[in-house]
Amino acid sequence: MLTPKQAAFVREYMIDLNATQAAIRAGYKEKTAYQTGAENLRKPQIQQAIQELHKVAEEKCTVTLEWILSQIAAIATDEEARTADRLKALELLGKHLGLWEKRQEDGEHVVHIIFEDGLEGFAD
Repeated sequence: MLTPKQAAFVREYMIDLNATQAAIRAGYKEKTAYQTGAENLRKPQIQQAIQELHKVAEEKCTVTLEWILSQIAAIATDEEARTADRLKALELLGKHLGLWEKRQEDGEHVVHIIFEDGLEGFAD
Protein backbone atom coordinates (compact mmCIF):
# COMPACT_ATOMS: atom_id res chain seq x y z
CA MET A 1 0.00 0.00 0.00
CA LEU A 2 1.37 3.38 -0.97
CA THR A 3 1.29 6.43 1.24
CA PRO A 4 -0.47 9.46 -0.24
CA LYS A 5 2.94 11.08 -0.91
CA GLN A 6 4.23 7.92 -2.62
CA ALA A 7 1.09 7.72 -4.77
CA ALA A 8 1.62 11.37 -5.73
CA PHE A 9 5.24 10.55 -6.57
CA VAL A 10 4.13 7.71 -8.88
CA ARG A 11 1.59 9.95 -10.66
CA GLU A 12 4.15 12.72 -11.05
CA TYR A 13 6.85 10.29 -12.18
CA MET A 14 4.63 9.12 -15.03
CA ILE A 15 4.55 12.67 -16.45
CA ASP A 16 8.20 12.89 -17.46
CA LEU A 17 9.92 9.84 -15.89
CA ASN A 18 12.12 12.20 -13.86
CA ALA A 19 12.37 10.96 -10.27
CA THR A 20 13.84 14.16 -8.86
CA GLN A 21 11.17 16.41 -10.36
CA ALA A 22 8.45 13.91 -9.43
CA ALA A 23 9.62 13.99 -5.82
CA ILE A 24 9.53 17.80 -5.76
CA ARG A 25 6.07 17.94 -7.36
CA ALA A 26 4.83 15.25 -4.94
CA GLY A 27 5.79 17.43 -1.99
CA TYR A 28 9.15 16.05 -0.91
CA LYS A 29 11.85 18.51 0.10
CA GLU A 30 13.69 19.97 -2.87
CA LYS A 31 17.02 19.67 -1.05
CA THR A 32 16.71 15.88 -0.81
CA ALA A 33 14.52 15.27 -3.89
CA TYR A 34 17.27 13.53 -5.88
CA GLN A 35 17.96 11.02 -3.11
CA THR A 36 14.27 10.57 -2.28
CA GLY A 37 13.38 10.00 -5.94
CA ALA A 38 16.11 7.37 -6.31
CA GLU A 39 15.05 5.66 -3.10
CA ASN A 40 11.40 5.65 -4.15
CA LEU A 41 12.25 4.01 -7.47
CA ARG A 42 13.92 1.15 -5.58
CA LYS A 43 10.86 0.41 -3.45
CA PRO A 44 9.01 -2.68 -4.74
CA GLN A 45 5.52 -1.27 -4.14
CA ILE A 46 6.40 1.90 -6.08
CA GLN A 47 7.99 -0.13 -8.89
CA GLN A 48 4.80 -2.20 -9.10
CA ALA A 49 2.57 0.89 -9.19
CA ILE A 50 4.70 2.42 -11.97
CA GLN A 51 4.56 -0.84 -13.96
CA GLU A 52 0.77 -0.96 -13.61
CA LEU A 53 0.41 2.62 -14.83
CA HIS A 54 2.75 1.90 -17.74
CA LYS A 55 0.57 -1.08 -18.68
CA VAL A 56 -2.60 1.02 -18.55
CA ALA A 57 -0.95 3.71 -20.67
CA GLU A 58 0.17 1.14 -23.25
CA GLU A 59 -3.32 -0.33 -23.46
CA LYS A 60 -4.84 3.11 -24.05
CA CYS A 61 -2.29 4.02 -26.70
CA THR A 62 -3.80 3.70 -30.17
CA VAL A 63 -0.56 4.42 -32.01
CA THR A 64 1.08 1.17 -33.01
CA LEU A 65 3.91 0.24 -35.32
CA GLU A 66 1.39 -1.04 -37.84
CA TRP A 67 -0.53 2.25 -37.77
CA ILE A 68 2.63 4.31 -38.21
CA LEU A 69 3.77 2.16 -41.13
CA SER A 70 0.35 2.41 -42.77
CA GLN A 71 0.46 6.20 -42.50
CA ILE A 72 3.95 6.35 -43.98
CA ALA A 73 2.92 3.99 -46.78
CA ALA A 74 -0.11 6.17 -47.52
CA ILE A 75 2.13 9.21 -47.94
CA ALA A 76 4.61 7.25 -50.07
CA THR A 77 1.86 6.17 -52.48
CA ASP A 78 -0.13 9.43 -52.53
CA GLU A 79 0.47 10.88 -55.98
CA GLU A 80 -0.86 14.26 -54.80
CA ALA A 81 1.70 14.50 -51.99
CA ARG A 82 4.82 16.61 -52.44
CA THR A 83 7.73 14.73 -53.97
CA ALA A 84 9.90 15.51 -50.94
CA ASP A 85 7.28 14.03 -48.60
CA ARG A 86 6.93 10.90 -50.73
CA LEU A 87 10.71 10.44 -50.84
CA LYS A 88 10.99 10.85 -47.07
CA ALA A 89 8.20 8.31 -46.55
CA LEU A 90 9.93 5.86 -48.87
CA GLU A 91 13.21 6.44 -47.05
CA LEU A 92 11.57 5.70 -43.68
CA LEU A 93 9.94 2.54 -45.02
CA GLY A 94 13.25 1.41 -46.50
CA LYS A 95 15.03 1.99 -43.20
CA HIS A 96 12.34 0.06 -41.33
CA LEU A 97 12.68 -2.85 -43.74
CA GLY A 98 16.48 -2.74 -43.54
CA LEU A 99 16.87 -2.11 -47.25
CA TRP A 100 19.61 0.47 -46.88
CA GLU A 101 22.86 -0.49 -45.34
CA LYS A 102 25.53 2.16 -45.01
CA ARG A 103 29.13 1.17 -44.70
CA GLN A 104 32.43 2.88 -45.26
CA GLU A 105 34.86 1.69 -47.89
CA ASP A 106 38.10 3.56 -48.52
CA GLY A 107 36.68 6.68 -46.85
CA GLU A 108 33.52 6.74 -49.01
CA HIS A 109 29.96 5.90 -48.03
CA VAL A 110 28.37 3.16 -50.08
CA VAL A 111 24.65 2.42 -49.99
CA HIS A 112 23.72 -1.20 -50.59
CA ILE A 113 20.23 -1.51 -52.08
CA ILE A 114 18.39 -4.80 -52.39
CA PHE A 115 15.68 -4.72 -55.06
CA GLU A 116 12.50 -6.81 -54.86
CA ASP A 117 13.50 -8.87 -57.88
CA GLY A 118 16.64 -10.00 -56.09
CA LEU A 119 19.04 -7.83 -58.07
CA GLU A 120 21.45 -5.81 -56.01
CA GLY A 121 22.79 -2.37 -56.82
CA PHE A 122 25.26 0.06 -55.36
CA ALA A 123 25.23 3.86 -55.39
CA ASP A 124 27.29 6.61 -53.76
